[in-house]
Amino acid sequence: MNTIAFFNNEHNVDKTSLIYHVTYMLGELGHRVLMIDLDSQTSLAARFFKIEKLHEIYERDTQDRPTIIRAVQHLNQEKGTPQNPYIHELSDKIGVIAADPELALFEDKFSDSWSRRYSKGFKNTLLFYDVIKEASERFNADYTIVNLSADFSAINRAAFMATKNLILPISANVFSLSNIQNIGNKVNVWQNEKRKLLNYSHYNQKYFNSSNWIGYVFIQHAIRESVPPSPAANWGKRVPFYYQNHFSSLENPSEIPVFLLSTIRHYHGLHIMSTEFRKPIFLLKPADGAIGSHVDAVRLAYKECKTLTENIIKQIDIYTPSDKITI
Repeated sequence: MNTIAFFNNEHNVDKTSLIYHVTYMLGELGHRVLMIDLDSQTSLAARFFKIEKLHEIYERDTQDRPTIIRAVQHLNQEKGTPQNPYIHELSDKIGVIAADPELALFEDKFSDSWSRRYSKGFKNTLLFYDVIKEASERFNADYTIVNLSADFSAINRAAFMATKNLILPISANVFSLSNIQNIGNKVNVWQNEKRKLLNYSHYNQKYFNSSNWIGYVFIQHAIRESVPPSPAANWGKRVPFYYQNHFSSLENPSEIPVFLLSTIRHYHGLHIMSTEFRKPIFLLKPADGAIGSHVDAVRLAYKECKTLTENIIKQIDIYTPSDKITI
């Protein structure tokens, strides 16, 4: 099960756009990809679905809503059983399990479950593993992308337990370096707790395979070679060393550059078209308004996103042997 999660608790790193474009590029490269949205902000739903579809999904009663909420509704029932969430098939290569604003209301259920992790009351935290695995197999996905919210919530922690490959999207700003340290420290705590749980025989060890940080994506909001480097550019140069110290399990510091999966430009003007026409930037056509200089930008976006996606696949292949659990 090739699960990929992009995580940063900053809100200005364009994670939504990044996931959207990587999902479509995986499809472009011939892979079947399932995107599971666990962010109750539902920003990705607005990118994937047209307005009419959004009304069709979210105006239904909670009990009948084709979103991730189906997988957790039973937690409010004394003897409820989970339902398989509905997969919206956007094409023969791309499937989406939509987020739900009401997922945030289950935060206490997952938090309480974590407090009982050394007893048999821990099953709620393990729920997402089974949900993701079942949905991935049902869709026959080559890759499953999990969208997490930008926080250290109990729901995110439960999703982390089910995710194998982690990617850090990051932009250069005054908070970037300290944020890398905070994320690294917090996720390491979760990882250590995950390993401790292997000592408790009443849990199936399938739930506790190691999670790997396979690299980071640098989001560059403006690239102009004629402009002198800003202080943000200097912070960006320090990112690899902070990443090495707080995320990497590789021992050779000379291999630091491999952690940078790609640098992605923002493409400000094309983002508006992409959102309006519900298609990735690299698939925009002149009929959508991508004319003049935008034509070259579309081609560059395709090249950058293809490079990023291929590098993600390569890194997953590198880390695949670490499936073996080590304590």
